[in-house]
Amino acid sequence: MRDSNILLDQFKRTPRFYEYHYDRTCPSLSARPDSWQVRAVHANNRIADQPQIDVLRYKRLRQIWTFTCCGGVGVKPIVNGERVYFLSGGGYAYCVNKRSGRLLWKRMIALGREAELKDFAGPGITLGDCWYVARRGLGGGGLLACLNLHTGCLHWQITLPDGVDPVGVQADGENVYLLANGLDSAQQTGIYAYTQAQGQALWSLAVAGSGNLHEATLGATAALLLKERRLYVSVHKRRGWRRSEEVVAADLSSGSLLWKYGTRVCESEPVLAGGVPALFKISGKVMVGAPLQDGFYYCFEADTGKIRWHTRLELGPFPAGNGWQADAASIGGGKIIITARQLSGREVIQQKMLALEIHSGRQLWRTRSPFAGYSSGVLCNDLFVWADQKGMLRGCDSQNGGALKRSFVNGGEVAADITAQGDCLYVGALDPAASGTPGLTAWQVE
Repeated sequence: MRDSNILLDQFKRTPRFYEYHYDRTCPSLSARPDSWQVRAVHANNRIADQPQIDVLRYKRLRQIWTFTCCGGVGVKPIVNGERVYFLSGGGYAYCVNKRSGRLLWKRMIALGREAELKDFAGPGITLGDCWYVARRGLGGGGLLACLNLHTGCLHWQITLPDGVDPVGVQADGENVYLLANGLDSAQQTGIYAYTQAQGQALWSLAVAGSGNLHEATLGATAALLLKERRLYVSVHKRRGWRRSEEVVAADLSSGSLLWKYGTRVCESEPVLAGGVPALFKISGKVMVGAPLQDGFYYCFEADTGKIRWHTRLELGPFPAGNGWQADAASIGGGKIIITARQLSGREVIQQKMLALEIHSGRQLWRTRSPFAGYSSGVLCNDLFVWADQKGMLRGCDSQNGGALKRSFVNGGEVAADITAQGDCLYVGALDPAASGTPGLTAWQVE
């Protein structure tokens, strides 16, 4: 009991931090596509697109179709127009009609040596008529590909060097950006830029610093400010008994760093994993929010990296061997909703949800849910929806955190983030369960 109190006291301390600023100017390019307000996928904000679902209509959800595929769906589906795009564990890219689930096309993403490839590095990104996806290789390497959204035809595909382990893809209308970890001293952990038209390498930017690069890993998702061409990523580093985590801002027009901010903790101290940055606005000014490993949620000014506010997330003590993992936040209605789960190996012990006031970081409510899951939830007006470990869809009122009594059987382990668009939810499942099959399921309010 005494040891737990010591850990809790350490966690309540003022955070230790260090920061670097790079005095660079990032020009505003008015010809670029609309900013993150239009495309929440770029902002890394888990909110619905044109939501027509709320607390009152949640109980009228019904399953309208299920698409079964080999290997299931372990990454977030993308809704673009009247189509849904998703990647399967079997190595295929799919396109289906969003209302009927009818297959429009599918394509294997491979190098011809299937045994050398494994899972996809996130859902990829759609922009214009293209879908950019990356697939990981065993021991590093893999591929980056550009598909035509309408036909599935391959525009181009490149093989990544050995030792480059992709974790995500972004695009801004100019170039394609691969987020990747360096698995050996010959490759760097950072951002790799390629031309949009042919996939030609342009530049790479190391974001982890020098030395022991194989101990630095990027967060799986990044936030992109399209108009200004700025990318915000998180970096987790470990050197000996010290661990650190940074939020890094990169200028994509010049391939240089703008600013970064980090925290350090010791091996014996509690850690909050996650560090996923998201973009939002306060009084018309763009902010970057991220939970860092010291247990605080930080709000930075996107231009300079100056801290607007930071607040400790009230998660409670950290039992030995068990840590907390934070999801990407859902930001809307003046609130930042954060989901954190406590893990013991692969098993989720418990899940907590917190809501912070967007201007000050003041905690509005906190709740513990016995129905924990592996993926991020999504905010639809005043409704927050997530899937638990058993594949059940559950919801709560975002105004006060109150759980809704109604739940729905989706079936299978849900490891992918839920996509919400209009009056529909799109939920991917991996392993088959007694009540379901691996694949993608669409839900709609009546």
